[in-house]
Formats: sequence, C-alpha cells, structure tokens
Amino acid sequence: MRVFAVVTFLALTFVSSTVRAQQDLDQARKMEASGDTAGARTALARAVAANHNSVPALTAYAEFLDRYGDPGARDAYAKLLAALRNSSDSARTGAIAGRLAALDLLAGDHDAARRNLEAYRSGTGKSGTLGTAQPAGEKAQTAPIPGPMR
Repeated sequence: MRVFAVVTFLALTFVSSTVRAQQDLDQARKMEASGDTAGARTALARAVAANHNSVPALTAYAEFLDRYGDPGARDAYAKLLAALRNSSDSARTGAIAGRLAALDLLAGDHDAARRNLEAYRSGTGKSGTLGTAQPAGEKAQTAPIPGPMR
C-alpha cells in the first residue's frame, strides 16, 4: 500500500510538471503574438527549467532565440541536439545539427561547425553541405537572366 502511494505521488508530480511546461509554452506563444517578447522569453526559459529534457520546450526556446537573433540560440540548440540524440528521431536530429552548424559558422567556430555538419550528414543522409553544394558528378543547372543592353 505504501509503495502504491509513493508511485502515485511521483506520477502526479511528473504529470503536473509536464502540464505546467505545456501551459508555459502556450502562454509564451500568446505573449509573443501580443508583442510581449520579454515575457515570452521568460515563460519559455521557465518551461525549459521545469523539464530540461523536454524536446518541445527546448525546440520552442531555441527557435524563439534564433528568431530574435539572440546569441544564446547556439546554446539552446546544443541542448536541444543533446536531447534529440537521446531520442530515436535521427532526421530531426540531423535538421537541428544543420541549423546549429550554420550558427557555429556565423559565430566563427569552425570546429563545432564541422562536428555538427557531420551530425547533419549522418542524420539526414545528405552528403552535401547544408543543401548549398552541388552533388559530385552533377552538372549545375543555369537559367539565362537578361541584363542591361549594351
């Protein structure tokens, strides 16, 4: 009987923290839509703090920071990538690794970009560089664009 009470208490605690995190995400979306970006950032940070392995909370927080050009977006994407590696969603892991590689390049961190680009390649199965390079052996397609008459 005592074990049942402990298990029930732990289950209710977990469920309530998950519900609270979802409410924080919904509240953050509403705040951002109304123009309260500082409040939205706080709500998203609170949702991540409540459940630091929650992929939806980490995704919302990283995308929010990325959308507003916050330098903390790299760290948020790195935490999201670590959480996704624990899941079995390799395609999503690859996509997030690709975005993190782009942010690493913008920050000038070429070693981290190289590591994340490898994770992108292994997760997505693409051999190119973030969709910008032409695959080997294929001829680049061009379209004539008229310029000024001389």
